Amino acid sequence: MFKRYFGIGASVLLMLIVVGSLLISASIQSHQAVHAAIGPAPSWALPYPTGTHISIGSFGLHGDNFQAITDDTPGAKPYTLINQKDPDALDLVLEPEVSSGTASTPTLPLAAGKVLAVQKACHVVLIDHGAGWWSVYVHLANIAVQAGQMVRTNTVLGYANTLNPGCGEQTDVEHTHISIINGNGHTGTYVSLLAQPLCGHQVLESKSGDPKSVYLDGLVKGVQQPFSVPQCQPKSATCAWTVASSPNAGSQSVLHKLAAVSTNDVWAVGSGFDDAAGHTTTLTEHWNGSAWNVLPSPNSGTSGSTLSGVVVTAKNNGFAVGTSYDQTGNTHTLVEQWNGSTWNILPSPNRATNNTLIGVTAMTQNNIWAVGSYFSSSLNHAQPLIEHWNGAKWGIINSPTINNTDATLLDVHAVSANDIWAVGYTGPNVAFTTHSALIEHWDGQKWSIITHPASQLNGNLTALSATSANNIWAVGQYLPSGNNATTQTLAEHWNGTQ
Repeated sequence: MFKRYFGIGASVLLMLIVVGSLLISASIQSHQAVHAAIGPAPSWALPYPTGTHISIGSFGLHGDNFQAITDDTPGAKPYTLINQKDPDALDLVLEPEVSSGTASTPTLPLAAGKVLAVQKACHVVLIDHGAGWWSVYVHLANIAVQAGQMVRTNTVLGYANTLNPGCGEQTDVEHTHISIINGNGHTGTYVSLLAQPLCGHQVLESKSGDPKSVYLDGLVKGVQQPFSVPQCQPKSATCAWTVASSPNAGSQSVLHKLAAVSTNDVWAVGSGFDDAAGHTTTLTEHWNGSAWNVLPSPNSGTSGSTLSGVVVTAKNNGFAVGTSYDQTGNTHTLVEQWNGSTWNILPSPNRATNNTLIGVTAMTQNNIWAVGSYFSSSLNHAQPLIEHWNGAKWGIINSPTINNTDATLLDVHAVSANDIWAVGYTGPNVAFTTHSALIEHWDGQKWSIITHPASQLNGNLTALSATSANNIWAVGQYLPSGNNATTQTLAEHWNGTQ
């Protein structure tokens, strides 16, 4: 295998030298800023499905060619990459070697993350794995991802190929060129692959007499000896769920909702149980990229507390909502805020009796909405409860009265400041068979009940999500007509007009 590097005109080369000289001081500052934000590295895995035969190319460990990667979106800001030198890139060649460009073997991410940029003309993908770690994949045909997309370790990025004409190099055998980067903002610094284990095996240089010969500890001896991607990386090009161990609090524990800042920063909330006191307690758990851990959260009320919803706006800002119970059996709203180090209770208002908050959403850290229900003594029925955080305090926002029956909101989702949706049900709290799905909408001025097809069914809507104002989904359950024993799944879609 070999690479052919295309020539660059003298004038272009001179211009690059001048520009590079002008950027030296800025690059040093960017380099320092990047390293100030670095957290633990993810668990890197080789970028092919388990069982794929590969070898390390004849270039072995080598310097990377990309000084900048710019997404194909018009007007996208480039990601500047600095400190290109050996040994910050590695070629992983498909075996047996293929030079025809069949593009039949998928390239997968080294770790889960979010796509930062796709530059199809250069057949390159850049991924952010959180905590200041990025990775680059070069020579990809049929790129299947786009900027902003979340990817798992089994997401197909593209297919190993020989492509890169016009971007500094062209190769003669199908392979994937990988690099690892410490990044922050739009600036990254290449990292030596000698310090990064791949699938539990260290990348090592071979004998000093053959500086281009490298191997993965215990797997590859020399340059061209093929090996199968090992079972310590159980990858496939199809989606699979795995069970992640999570701790418990007391004899009865449950997690209700979760929210993610990044792949290494995820929160889940629910309730545990104080066996000595005999009542529920708030439960907050955090995923740090490798394990779930219980983090302390305060309780309110003398007879127990539980958290039902959570939203995060930044690494140091999040809100959890739920319910606290007093000795009389009355319930009260419960709101807690994460400040980056601890959870703290915020004052939240109540209406009449039996208040609870179940769902929460955020536009910004100063624009948070929560929904649930309260009991109206004048109506003698439960009614929707909607509260808003303006950055200083929580306040109750009026919503339409539901006459002659109970009503509860279970989830809320903000598309924009003037486009917020909430879902739940109307009907007796004790009789699901007579529920009707409920949808409400905030237009920036007031909440209104929205007519929708499922309102004629016996059922409810329990969750919703949106990618845009024209693509909103709500899901739940319903009872088929004349059948009070078997529930069926329910899904509704909003296309912007209906």
